[in-house]
Amino acid sequence: MESSFWSDIKDKLTEHYRFVVLDDTTFEEKSSFRFTPISVLTILVLFLTVFILLTISLVVFTPLREYIPGYGSAGQSEKIWHLTQKVDTLSSMLKQSAVYEENIRNIFLGKVPMEDTLMTEQKTNQEDNHADLSFSLSNIDSLLLKINILHKKQVVNNQEKYVKQNHEDKGLMFTPLNGVVLRGFDAENKGMDITYSSQSAVYAVKSGTVIYVGKGTTSEHTCIIHHPDNVLSVYKMNTFPTVSVGQLVKQKEVIALLDKQGVLHFELWIDGVAVNPEDYILF
Repeated sequence: MESSFWSDIKDKLTEHYRFVVLDDTTFEEKSSFRFTPISVLTILVLFLTVFILLTISLVVFTPLREYIPGYGSAGQSEKIWHLTQKVDTLSSMLKQSAVYEENIRNIFLGKVPMEDTLMTEQKTNQEDNHADLSFSLSNIDSLLLKINILHKKQVVNNQEKYVKQNHEDKGLMFTPLNGVVLRGFDAENKGMDITYSSQSAVYAVKSGTVIYVGKGTTSEHTCIIHHPDNVLSVYKMNTFPTVSVGQLVKQKEVIALLDKQGVLHFELWIDGVAVNPEDYILF
């Protein structure tokens, strides 16, 4: 019974048919086609296979694939990565600018300046790295590796201790100008005035970041540098500074060149309070 069923299907698929095209008026035969059902199925399968292969080829080997939702090219991924890096950089620059503006506002209002976010992040990352090193040692580590890591930690601790001790030392900060003190620190002056001759230079008293360059409350050109531990140094002079906002300066680095005789007004602020520079600098 089952064999007869399959044989009937086979016979139907192999039966020959003829498709004839006749003239409607004269019934003249114009053309004819002979076919079997299995040949029609074969042609349909071949047509679908070619169509699918052609579609896949267009998607894989042509730019049309970029129009498919969720499908991107390697170039687009690279552009997205670069744009992400630029956005992160711009966000960091905006945060730094906000800190600079807030520090300047706090200086003139007599408040405590904000802590530098970049220096805080770097210090936190260094502490995290040292913490990871302390937990990475095991019993099977070599003795030389342990000695090397402990030596590095000791050097770091000594450096931090040295910086902390030098912060209280008068000789830590470098003199801003080689000149003669014209007026010392008092409650009204909030700083000290130093006279200088022609062709003198103004130096950064300590390493830090320039947060302001421009005109201050008076007509003098003003430069403000933010140092670690909430220390600010203010320089007011007749010559425009050679540094720019956001620039990192080192101790003893020249921040202005003085080409004529005049007076430098120097202020030192710690935690938002003006202090006597002579307590921290040997003039």
